[in-house]
Amino acid sequence: MNKRERKKFEKLLLEMREKKVEYIAMLREVAISRTQRDASGDISAFTSHPADISTESDEREKVASLITRETQIVKELDAALERIGDATYGECDTCGGDIPPARLQALPFATLCVKCQAEAEKG
Repeated sequence: MNKRERKKFEKLLLEMREKKVEYIAMLREVAISRTQRDASGDISAFTSHPADISTESDEREKVASLITRETQIVKELDAALERIGDATYGECDTCGGDIPPARLQALPFATLCVKCQAEAEKG
């Protein structure tokens, strides 16, 4: 991959990272506001019906799961940015071949070419 292509992907990775960080911050705000409402004992927000309690619990778990998933993606984006700095971005971790630009466009933090990814998924 030439320097111009790496620069293009670096920009894409940085933009994607910024969006993910903003999304994580928003998710944390949602989680905090729900927790504060629950902790405040606000009667209007309090329900004692088991189904409602279960729904609130499920929603908190979903938000926590989203935060975890998005944080992992940010780590993968950071690793991809490091590979750009090392000039190893776009190389398959398994076979050392080139990862096609179309794959990197779809999944900019990909570390495996399509063939090696398919083999890894077969497991």
